[in-house]
Amino acid sequence: MIETCPRCSTRLGPPLTSGRQVCVECGWSSAPAASRQTATGTARQKKQPSALKRVFILCWRIIKRTSTYIFLLLRTKAKQFQQSQTHNKVQPGQLVQGLTERLSALESAIPTSVERQTQSWMTLEDAFRMLGGDPSNPKSYVKTLNGEAALSFSRFCRLRSDHEFRAFGLEHDWTRRNANRPWLRPML
Repeated sequence: MIETCPRCSTRLGPPLTSGRQVCVECGWSSAPAASRQTATGTARQKKQPSALKRVFILCWRIIKRTSTYIFLLLRTKAKQFQQSQTHNKVQPGQLVQGLTERLSALESAIPTSVERQTQSWMTLEDAFRMLGGDPSNPKSYVKTLNGEAALSFSRFCRLRSDHEFRAFGLEHDWTRRNANRPWLRPML
Protein backbone atom coordinates (compact mmCIF):
# COMPACT_ATOMS: atom_id res chain seq x y z
CA MET A 1 0.00 0.00 0.00
CA ILE A 2 1.29 3.43 -0.98
CA GLU A 3 0.92 6.43 1.31
CA THR A 4 1.64 9.28 -1.19
CA CYS A 5 0.64 9.75 -4.82
CA PRO A 6 3.56 9.06 -7.17
CA ARG A 7 2.30 11.77 -9.56
CA CYS A 8 1.55 14.75 -7.30
CA SER A 9 2.93 13.59 -3.89
CA THR A 10 -0.45 14.12 -2.16
CA ARG A 11 -1.28 11.88 0.78
CA LEU A 12 -3.60 9.01 -0.33
CA GLY A 13 -6.65 7.99 1.68
CA PRO A 14 -7.66 4.46 2.63
CA PRO A 15 -8.08 1.97 -0.26
CA LEU A 16 -11.47 1.41 -1.84
CA THR A 17 -13.45 -1.81 -1.34
CA SER A 18 -11.96 -3.15 -4.56
CA GLY A 19 -8.48 -2.61 -3.15
CA ARG A 20 -7.57 0.29 -5.40
CA GLN A 21 -6.04 3.48 -4.20
CA VAL A 22 -7.10 6.74 -5.88
CA CYS A 23 -5.58 10.24 -5.56
CA VAL A 24 -8.17 12.95 -4.90
CA GLU A 25 -6.01 15.71 -6.43
CA CYS A 26 -4.84 14.31 -9.78
CA GLY A 27 -7.01 11.19 -10.23
CA TRP A 28 -4.15 8.71 -10.21
CA SER A 29 -5.20 5.10 -9.55
CA SER A 30 -3.23 2.09 -8.34
CA ALA A 31 -5.02 -0.21 -10.84
CA PRO A 32 -3.09 -0.84 -14.07
CA ALA A 33 -4.29 0.97 -17.23
CA ALA A 34 -5.09 -2.29 -19.05
CA SER A 35 -7.54 -3.43 -16.41
CA ARG A 36 -9.38 -0.10 -16.62
CA GLN A 37 -9.72 -0.47 -20.42
CA THR A 38 -11.00 -4.01 -20.21
CA ALA A 39 -13.57 -2.94 -17.67
CA THR A 40 -14.88 -0.24 -20.05
CA GLY A 41 -14.59 -2.65 -23.02
CA THR A 42 -16.79 -5.23 -21.37
CA ALA A 43 -19.34 -2.53 -20.64
CA ARG A 44 -19.39 -1.63 -24.31
CA GLN A 45 -19.80 -5.26 -25.30
CA LYS A 46 -22.76 -5.63 -22.97
CA LYS A 47 -24.46 -2.65 -24.63
CA GLN A 48 -24.23 -4.22 -28.13
CA PRO A 49 -26.82 -6.89 -28.96
CA SER A 50 -25.69 -10.44 -29.62
CA ALA A 51 -24.90 -11.62 -33.15
CA LEU A 52 -28.08 -13.69 -33.33
CA LYS A 53 -30.17 -10.73 -32.29
CA ARG A 54 -28.47 -8.52 -34.91
CA VAL A 55 -29.18 -11.11 -37.63
CA PHE A 56 -32.80 -11.30 -36.51
CA ILE A 57 -33.13 -7.49 -36.61
CA LEU A 58 -31.55 -7.39 -40.08
CA CYS A 59 -33.89 -10.11 -41.39
CA TRP A 60 -36.88 -8.29 -39.90
CA ARG A 61 -35.85 -5.06 -41.66
CA ILE A 62 -35.50 -6.91 -44.98
CA ILE A 63 -38.93 -8.55 -44.60
CA LYS A 64 -40.50 -5.24 -43.62
CA ARG A 65 -38.99 -3.38 -46.60
CA THR A 66 -39.92 -6.18 -49.03
CA SER A 67 -43.52 -6.35 -47.83
CA THR A 68 -43.81 -2.55 -48.05
CA TYR A 69 -42.44 -2.60 -51.60
CA ILE A 70 -44.82 -5.39 -52.68
CA PHE A 71 -47.79 -3.62 -51.09
CA LEU A 72 -46.96 -0.36 -52.91
CA LEU A 73 -46.43 -2.23 -56.19
CA LEU A 74 -49.79 -4.01 -55.89
CA ARG A 75 -51.53 -0.76 -55.02
CA THR A 76 -49.99 0.94 -58.08
CA LYS A 77 -51.03 -1.94 -60.36
CA ALA A 78 -54.57 -1.85 -58.95
CA LYS A 79 -54.81 1.89 -59.68
CA GLN A 80 -53.55 1.34 -63.24
CA PHE A 81 -56.08 -1.45 -63.74
CA GLN A 82 -58.94 0.72 -62.47
CA GLN A 83 -57.88 3.57 -64.75
CA SER A 84 -57.69 1.26 -67.76
CA GLN A 85 -61.15 -0.10 -66.97
CA THR A 86 -62.66 3.37 -66.87
CA HIS A 87 -60.98 4.39 -70.14
CA ASN A 88 -61.54 1.17 -72.10
CA LYS A 89 -65.19 0.35 -71.58
CA VAL A 90 -66.03 -1.64 -74.70
CA GLN A 91 -69.48 -1.36 -76.18
CA PRO A 92 -71.03 -4.66 -77.38
CA GLY A 93 -71.21 -3.42 -80.98
CA GLN A 94 -67.53 -2.49 -81.00
CA LEU A 95 -66.56 -5.92 -79.71
CA VAL A 96 -68.40 -7.73 -82.51
CA GLN A 97 -67.03 -5.34 -85.12
CA GLY A 98 -63.43 -5.89 -83.87
CA LEU A 99 -63.85 -9.66 -83.94
CA THR A 100 -65.31 -9.50 -87.45
CA GLU A 101 -62.34 -7.47 -88.70
CA ARG A 102 -59.85 -9.90 -87.17
CA LEU A 103 -61.66 -12.91 -88.62
CA SER A 104 -61.72 -11.41 -92.12
CA ALA A 105 -57.99 -10.63 -91.86
CA LEU A 106 -57.29 -14.24 -90.89
CA GLU A 107 -59.45 -15.59 -93.71
CA SER A 108 -57.63 -13.50 -96.28
CA ALA A 109 -54.26 -14.72 -94.97
CA ILE A 110 -55.12 -18.42 -95.47
CA PRO A 111 -53.93 -19.62 -98.90
CA THR A 112 -56.29 -21.65 -101.06
CA SER A 113 -55.43 -24.50 -103.41
CA VAL A 114 -55.92 -22.21 -106.46
CA GLU A 115 -53.29 -19.82 -105.11
CA ARG A 116 -50.84 -22.71 -104.78
CA GLN A 117 -51.14 -23.50 -108.47
CA THR A 118 -50.47 -19.90 -109.42
CA GLN A 119 -47.62 -19.55 -106.92
CA SER A 120 -44.59 -18.05 -108.57
CA TRP A 121 -41.74 -20.25 -109.63
CA MET A 122 -38.16 -19.35 -108.75
CA THR A 123 -34.78 -19.63 -110.35
CA LEU A 124 -31.98 -21.45 -108.59
CA GLU A 125 -30.55 -18.13 -107.32
CA ASP A 126 -33.93 -17.00 -105.99
CA ALA A 127 -34.43 -20.33 -104.18
CA PHE A 128 -30.98 -20.02 -102.59
CA ARG A 129 -31.84 -16.48 -101.40
CA MET A 130 -35.22 -17.67 -100.09
CA LEU A 131 -33.43 -20.30 -97.99
CA GLY A 132 -31.25 -17.57 -96.45
CA GLY A 133 -28.14 -17.72 -98.59
CA ASP A 134 -26.36 -15.22 -100.82
CA PRO A 135 -25.36 -16.60 -104.26
CA SER A 136 -22.67 -13.92 -104.71
CA ASN A 137 -20.94 -14.85 -101.44
CA PRO A 138 -18.89 -18.09 -101.72
CA LYS A 139 -18.90 -18.51 -97.93
CA SER A 140 -22.72 -18.40 -97.74
CA TYR A 141 -24.44 -21.68 -96.90
CA VAL A 142 -28.02 -22.95 -96.69
CA LYS A 143 -29.11 -25.82 -94.47
CA THR A 144 -31.59 -28.62 -95.07
CA LEU A 145 -34.86 -28.59 -93.13
CA ASN A 146 -33.53 -31.10 -90.60
CA GLY A 147 -30.22 -29.21 -90.32
CA GLU A 148 -28.05 -32.22 -91.18
CA ALA A 149 -26.41 -30.76 -94.28
CA ALA A 150 -25.26 -27.30 -95.34
CA LEU A 151 -24.44 -26.47 -98.95
CA SER A 152 -22.77 -23.54 -100.67
CA PHE A 153 -24.31 -22.11 -103.83
CA SER A 154 -21.98 -24.06 -106.13
CA ARG A 155 -22.98 -27.37 -104.51
CA PHE A 156 -26.63 -26.28 -104.38
CA CYS A 157 -26.52 -25.89 -108.21
CA ARG A 158 -25.52 -29.57 -108.56
CA LEU A 159 -28.67 -30.94 -106.89
CA ARG A 160 -30.63 -33.22 -109.25
CA SER A 161 -33.04 -35.59 -107.48
CA ASP A 162 -36.48 -35.01 -106.03
CA HIS A 163 -35.21 -36.21 -102.64
CA GLU A 164 -32.40 -33.64 -102.54
CA PHE A 165 -34.75 -30.73 -103.32
CA ARG A 166 -37.34 -31.95 -100.80
CA ALA A 167 -34.64 -31.90 -98.11
CA PHE A 168 -34.57 -28.11 -98.58
CA GLY A 169 -38.39 -27.83 -98.75
CA LEU A 170 -38.48 -27.27 -102.51
CA GLU A 171 -40.23 -28.94 -105.39
CA HIS A 172 -39.06 -28.74 -108.98
CA ASP A 173 -40.45 -29.15 -112.48
CA TRP A 174 -38.03 -30.56 -115.06
CA THR A 175 -40.16 -29.49 -118.02
CA ARG A 176 -39.98 -25.86 -116.88
CA ARG A 177 -36.23 -26.21 -116.36
CA ASN A 178 -35.71 -27.66 -119.86
CA ALA A 179 -37.71 -24.73 -121.28
CA ASN A 180 -35.32 -22.26 -119.51
CA ARG A 181 -38.07 -20.98 -117.22
CA PRO A 182 -38.01 -20.69 -113.40
CA TRP A 183 -38.50 -24.23 -112.13
CA LEU A 184 -38.34 -24.29 -108.29
CA ARG A 185 -41.00 -23.40 -105.72
CA PRO A 186 -41.50 -24.02 -102.00
CA MET A 187 -43.46 -27.09 -100.99
CA LEU A 188 -46.65 -26.52 -98.97
